[in-house]
Amino acid sequence: MIWVSALAISAACGKPLWKAPPPAPEPEFPAGLLNAPIDSISLFQSSAMVQSTEYQYVLRADGTAGYCVLRYAPVLGRYTARLDRRAYQQLELLLRNKHFLQMARFYEYPATDQMSTITRVFLADTLKEVHRYGDPADIPPELHEIEQAIHDAAQGLHWEYAGAAAEPCSRPERSVSGRKRGH
Repeated sequence: MIWVSALAISAACGKPLWKAPPPAPEPEFPAGLLNAPIDSISLFQSSAMVQSTEYQYVLRADGTAGYCVLRYAPVLGRYTARLDRRAYQQLELLLRNKHFLQMARFYEYPATDQMSTITRVFLADTLKEVHRYGDPADIPPELHEIEQAIHDAAQGLHWEYAGAAAEPCSRPERSVSGRKRGH
């Protein structure tokens, strides 16, 4: 009886009885690491309801690169390539100039069955990643520029098939940016 009365009063006022709390504030990336050398840059692209290739590029400061095709492609598996140090340094500079380390962790379009892109960097034994689900209105144009630059750098490499027996491919999971590796 009390519940029905509260519901009626709430409906009459036009305000919900209960409101979800606001999301937790976005944690800041540790300022002391903003200028640390970036060890690796990766980009993971997942498919949506439409069957499109699901893959991951990993570009490393040591000049090695990995490409893993996970689903919806004629040949699945791992590929390796050599990466020009200058090309890597240009990507690292772009990430810094576009303020990747200060970007939010999540940009999500409010719908289902959207493609996801996860851009990650490892630096000073710390992970920073940005998840983009779909194409939300609040996504900074700089994130698109970064994603495209990683694609361009990776697509320009000479990939050699490393086979399915190489280190297994895995999908990145949602995690917290700014955390130490392995924690």
